[in-house]
Parts: sequence; structure tokens; C-alpha cells
Amino acid sequence: MRGKRQEVTCPARAECSIARRGELKYSYRSRWYHHPMMDLPTRIKRALRSSGLRESGKFSLFPRRPERGGGLNLYVYPAQMVHESPILRQSASVQASGLFSEVHLVGIVGDQVERFVDLGEGRHIVRLGRSGWPGHGAARAWARLSWFWEVFWTYQGRPVSVVNAMSVWMLPVCWLLAKRSGAELIYATQELETETPTMVGRKKRVAKVIESALIGRCALISCVNRPIADWYMDTYGVPPPLVIRNLPDVTVTEPVDLRSRLGIDPEHRIFIHTGRLTGGRHLSEILAAFASGPKDCVLVLLGGGELAPMVEAAAAVNDNIFWLPPVAPGEVVSYVSAADVSLCLIETKALSYRFSAPNKLFEGLATGHPVLCTDLPAAREFYGAAWDDWHIVDVPVDLPLFIRTLDDAKFIRFADNFTGLPVWEEEIEPLISALGSLLSRPASHGHP
Repeated sequence: MRGKRQEVTCPARAECSIARRGELKYSYRSRWYHHPMMDLPTRIKRALRSSGLRESGKFSLFPRRPERGGGLNLYVYPAQMVHESPILRQSASVQASGLFSEVHLVGIVGDQVERFVDLGEGRHIVRLGRSGWPGHGAARAWARLSWFWEVFWTYQGRPVSVVNAMSVWMLPVCWLLAKRSGAELIYATQELETETPTMVGRKKRVAKVIESALIGRCALISCVNRPIADWYMDTYGVPPPLVIRNLPDVTVTEPVDLRSRLGIDPEHRIFIHTGRLTGGRHLSEILAAFASGPKDCVLVLLGGGELAPMVEAAAAVNDNIFWLPPVAPGEVVSYVSAADVSLCLIETKALSYRFSAPNKLFEGLATGHPVLCTDLPAAREFYGAAWDDWHIVDVPVDLPLFIRTLDDAKFIRFADNFTGLPVWEEEIEPLISALGSLLSRPASHGHP
């Protein structure tokens, strides 16, 4: 005799729902979701059945738009949401505007990282999927697809007002989720997405197809500087994107006393490099220039990454090179304030790198001290007539020469031309205003 089917629940399959008190609660789906042998079509059929989306044999993927405003604001990005300071800073300011009930930073699960973190003031980090994306090829691709699937099914029935796709690969699932929930779709690029060094061959072709197909369906596009905004307008014919530069939200803090901490002579000049120690930053050339340069020019590198062992090795054999482990994003400017010059020597071979405006640029300028750059158009606007003094082109040749010939006259010209950075509240206000306008529009049936 056939018995009644028993539902088996799995705590690993948790999804967020919003309680009226603004707290996170969790409901659980059945164990079939994570079964490795179950094919995708079967998963879809059972998902539709268990979620109640099928009624009388009918399924509407794009229902009527819910009430506008006061819902969820999602930032979807495949990272652990630990060091993503621009997203953390922007989401905090947007949530403080009162336009949304909650903000969810939707990322991936990493080793020994909590799945759900309450940041306070209605902001939550929600990490979905398995522990990281290990493996290569098909295994990694399947892990990504599974994560996209989980993002969609976690939020497809929630009161979502805005979905922010933080990279080109997030556009398809965010567009689908916006259609399903009736939310506004925002493409919030952090770089020139399809022009990075890793975008080659088939990968680049697929990314360009995705971007060209969906960018015109976004209610709003934002990017981090004017050169990138101009590129998107010229390439796709879209309206002018909103420019939100990654300016640090700086409060008056006491500089970290690097001279006392590291034993640096008061008469020596301190150069500082902040951020991830990885490729594309001329790190080997920087280390070589200071190792062979004058010993009264000191290099401090603050950060971690795959090239940290190379940096530690150089610091061990050179008295004028120091390495410090990474600190919280809000503390970086306190370290930079203690230096005389910041370094932002980004390689400019890829168009995305050439059009970049890295955090290290603004962290340096926020202190009022000069930043030595490569030829970055997004940096030029802050220097005026002092730009020629503070940028170099051929790093292996120009950097050693710059270190040897740096004089007080260059500092004076920078001080005469640099007018300061806008404050973060002024920078984020156009986005908050645009979001308010989007949420006040008459309800429509999703996006084209």
C-alpha cells in the first residue's frame, strides 16, 4: 500500500523572509534541491510545485508589479561581501534614505563565513550557495549556475523593489528576478565590465552578448567615473549613466604613526601602496625601484593577496621596504594620512584598467596628499596643471627617476592646483534622488 509522501527538510537550504519587525526569519525547502543526481528539469518542476507558483496547471513567470517603494533593495554580487567597501558604503547611505524596508547584500558563501549577517539599520549580508566556487571548467560553471538558481528562488516571491546587478554576469539572473518580482533593474558597474584583462575569446563574446541584450532594459545604469559612462553611451547608445565615484566616507581621524611604529626617520619620505597585492599593479617594478633607490625614500605596502609572499620577501632584505597586513576599509585613510605620497600605478594595457578610478586613488587624495598615478583619465581631473608632475607612463623607467628627483616644488604645485574631493554625501545624493523617482513612477508590468 502506497503511503503518504513524507516531506524531508534540509537546514542547509535556508532562504530569507522579512518579518514585520524587520528581522530575518528562515524557511526551508526540501532536500531534493541539493541532491547531486537530480537533473535541472526535474528540479524546476518540483520547485514550481513546492513553491505554489503553479495553480490549475498555469504558471505566470512575470506577475503584476507589487506595491511600489518600501520593499527590498538587493545588491547581487558573487563575493563574500567582506572587503567590498564601495557596495557596503553605498548600501548604507541608500538605506539611511528611508526608501526601502531593508537592504540585502547577496553574495556567496566562503570558508568559515557566516551565511547571514545583520549589519544593523535594516542591512543584511545574505550569502548563498556552497562554500566558495572551487574547481575549474564544468564544475565551476555548475557552481555558478547553482548560485544563480538559488538567488532567484530565494527572492522570487519576496517584496523586492530594486535589484542591483553589480557585474555583467549578474545581469541575466537580476533581470529575471526583476521581471518576476516587478522590481526596477539597475546595472551598477564597478569597472568597464567587458574590457578587463580576463575577458578574452568566448568569455568576452558571451559577456558582450549579455550586456548588449540587457543594458537597454535597465531602469538605471551607474558607473564609477565619467570615462566609463562615456564608453557605455558611445557603445550602446544608452542614456547618460549616473556617475558615483568610490569616494571614501572620511571622518576626521588621527593618522596612524607609521614613523614610530616602523622606526622610520622623521626626515625620510614615506610612499604608501594600499589595496590588494595582486597582478596589474606594477608591484615587482615598485619593489625593484625602492630596493635600488635612495634609502631616505621608504615604501610601505598595506594589504594582502597572492603576491604578499613576494612583498614580505622584499621587506625582509630591504631596510626601506615595509609590509603591513590588511586593515578594515574604514581604517585605510588613517594609514595613508601618515605618508607623504600614495602610489596608484595601475597597468593600463586593458581598457578597463586604463578607465579605472581605484579606491587607492581616492584614499590618497582624501588626505590632501598627492598620489603618483599611471596615465588614468579618471584621475587627471583632480590635478589641474600639476598632472604632469604626478603621473608616469613607463613605470620601470620613470618610477626610479621620479623617486630620485622628487622635490618640494612638486608638492607645492600639487597643493596649489588640488581643490579637494567632494564629500560622500554630495556624491551619493543623485543616486538617492534617482531611486526616489524610480519608486514613485506608476506601476508597470516589469521591464521590456
